[in-house]
Amino acid sequence: MPTYRDYSWLQPYRDGSLALGYGVAAVPGRTPAQVLDTLGAAHATEAIGIAELSGVALDLAEQSEVPGPSDVVAVALVDEENTFLLQLNGGTFAVTDELMLPLLPDREVVSHYLSVNADSEFVWWPNGERVAHVELFGSNPVIGDERLVDLILDVGGIGIDDDASSDPGEHAVEGAFALAERITGVAAPAAVFEAGVFTVAVVPRERQPTSPDPHTLPEDNKPSSWSAVAHRYWDADRTPLHAVITKTRSRGRPGAQLEI
Repeated sequence: MPTYRDYSWLQPYRDGSLALGYGVAAVPGRTPAQVLDTLGAAHATEAIGIAELSGVALDLAEQSEVPGPSDVVAVALVDEENTFLLQLNGGTFAVTDELMLPLLPDREVVSHYLSVNADSEFVWWPNGERVAHVELFGSNPVIGDERLVDLILDVGGIGIDDDASSDPGEHAVEGAFALAERITGVAAPAAVFEAGVFTVAVVPRERQPTSPDPHTLPEDNKPSSWSAVAHRYWDADRTPLHAVITKTRSRGRPGAQLEI
C-alpha cells in the first residue's frame, strides 16, 4: 500500500518544476491518445521528462490558435493502459468538474491541485460523480464520503493527518500522489517525471454538450415563478431540503462533513 513516504522523491520537483503549482489527474483504463481525443485536444507535441515539459507547454500556449479559453495539459502513459495528466503552474483544469466530465464515466478518477499561493484541493470522482474533496493543507474536514478520511490516514502526509509530522501538511503533495495511487491504482513513477514521454496539447475549455441536460426543463414547461416550482414539488410528494451533517471522531481524529 503506498504512503506519502513512497513519494519522497518528489521533493526536488517541488522546489523546481512544480514550484509554481500543478494540477494532476489519474485516469485509469484510458490511454493518453484516448484522453486527448475525448477532451477535443489540438496542436499536440511531445516533451521528454518534466524538465522539458515546462518550456514546451509555455511555447504551445503562446502559439496556440484555439479560439476561446483553453488549457495546455500533458499526458503520459502509465502501466500500458492508464494515463497520468499534468498541468504545470497551478492550473485548475484537473479539479474542475465541467472540464473533466468527459473523462469521468465508468471509472475511478482522482485529481489534485496546488497553486503558488498554497490553494489546494483533492477530488475523488467514482463513476462520474464528485463524492468527496479536501484541502491538502491545514485541518479542514473532508467534504463528502467519509471513506476518504480513512484513506488519508492510511497514506499520511495530508494536513488532516496530525500524526504525519509536527507540521500538518508538510508532506501534503507526497500524500496526495500516494492517495491518488491508492484509490485508482495509477502510480506516478519517478521514471515518468525524469524521462517519460509526455504528449502536450491544447484543450478547449468550451465544448458543445453532446446531449441535453436531463434536469433541464423544456422552454415551454419551465415554471415562471417560485410558486410554480413549489407546486411541482408538492405534486411530486417531494420537499426541497438542504442540510450539512458533520461527523466527528474520538480523540481528535479528523472527521467528515456531508452536504445534502
